[in-house]
Amino acid sequence: MALSGKLIGYVEISKKGDVFHDLFRHNPHEIVAIAPNKVHDCELHDGERGAVGSIISWHYTHEGKRKICKQIIEAVNEENHMAVFKVIGGDIVEELYKSLTIILHVEQKGDGQVATWTFEFEKPNVSVPYPTSMMDYLCDLVKDLDAQGSTNNYNQKFMALCGKLIGHVEVSKKGDIYNLIRYNPNDIAVISSDKVHGCDLHDGDRGTVGSVISWHYTHEGKKKISKQIIEAANDENHLIVFKVIGGDLVDELYKTFTITLNVDKKGDKEVATWTFEFEKPDTSVPYPTSLMDYLCDLVKDLDTYNNTK
Repeated sequence: MALSGKLIGYVEISKKGDVFHDLFRHNPHEIVAIAPNKVHDCELHDGERGAVGSIISWHYTHEGKRKICKQIIEAVNEENHMAVFKVIGGDIVEELYKSLTIILHVEQKGDGQVATWTFEFEKPNVSVPYPTSMMDYLCDLVKDLDAQGSTNNYNQKFMALCGKLIGHVEVSKKGDIYNLIRYNPNDIAVISSDKVHGCDLHDGDRGTVGSVISWHYTHEGKKKISKQIIEAANDENHLIVFKVIGGDLVDELYKTFTITLNVDKKGDKEVATWTFEFEKPDTSVPYPTSLMDYLCDLVKDLDTYNNTK
């Protein structure tokens, strides 16, 4: 399963980016006044309020418990309304993650504004959950702040419906994983028969952009199908993009779902990276963390097989 990764959540807002940027950087006491049930204080330990290098502690309630999150502001971009907070103490890193960095970015998207939360995390072991609950908490907090003084009506407790989940897996051979998945998917059914049972080709040539395929696989104890079109591929960069157009994922769960695989060198290591871009129809639909673990485990199976050849 993925121990390191990235989770991204998007929230549509009505206020301009500088408002949120100022709230989280310079005026956190106003957040306490607007959402006292969620945020109780933001202490300044070192440096000037909102400055790069300053150290702060948020006191907040999450999942019914009072918690503390000590952070250092690592980077700020006034023009792009972006701030980077590295967690250096408190419940999150002392009890759960080896490392966690939180990025807030507000930008124009079409006719509106979008607040984007990005979590870059490393888990100590596979039993630690993905930080999806914290993502929902912060997206919900943004909606509380946006609703203050706004005429907009929100008909549900808002959590991120659109998002991105990224998982990294270290592998030993660069091209083999990519080539198996793009050009020889039915070999995967032989290598990892408990997970993958076949890959039908419906249209086009195997592995080409525009070709349509269906994966037959078992996930969470159930046999499933995922019909996909290959939207993009790059042999040089070992990158392939699958848009899900049918099957259990989009028929039963998500409004849209795109899967990208990229195998690349990072430092002295080869890393396979899965990226999911998704849209949920409502907040009851879970984040696709189980599928991420499934695909990361599949990559490990393939990599182990490659090393025995």
